[in-house]
Amino acid sequence: MRKISLFILLILLFGCEKYLGNETTITPPSVAGEWKFTDYYVTKISEISPSDIIPNDTICINSFINQSVVSGGRLILMKQNYNSTAEDRRFIKNKTLWDFDGPTGSTYFPLLINKTNIDCYVKFPNYMEKEYTKMSISNNKGYVTNYNFFTSAVGANHSNKLTLTSPVISTDLYLSNNSRQKSIDVVITLIFQRSN
Repeated sequence: MRKISLFILLILLFGCEKYLGNETTITPPSVAGEWKFTDYYVTKISEISPSDIIPNDTICINSFINQSVVSGGRLILMKQNYNSTAEDRRFIKNKTLWDFDGPTGSTYFPLLINKTNIDCYVKFPNYMEKEYTKMSISNNKGYVTNYNFFTSAVGANHSNKLTLTSPVISTDLYLSNNSRQKSIDVVITLIFQRSN
């Protein structure tokens, strides 16, 4: 009986070792090439009072800082300032193009935006852990935006869809007495489709 138990234990140990060895062969996602921004979703994480987010063709990865009082003082309209937002953090549906200008499987390469080199770089910070779930974009102003992401394929297979989720974006409400009050926290999900 002891010999049979030892034999079964050896089979299980070698089986697990083989399985774990195959599990570590994850390859980087195939994001090289041109991507068109097609859609976005804004998810509210928390808010002080009920609010509505009115979608349009543009979205930025920054706070909603332009505020104005509407409806006889009952509502506050908050907007993002597209023109003062860095190019790597602003998007127009079906117009903004991102081109990851590097070889398939690269973990650090330039990012062209609308076919222009604006000195932005993309890297996958946790590639050593064999998990490709994070993407960092550094721009020429020294800002870094960290996204969670996933693609429709990994490795040598070309993905057709790229989804990026922003960090939490907080917006303060500026009150009439010149004080600020935290108003809303959101996460923005960006959807890209491969265009080439």
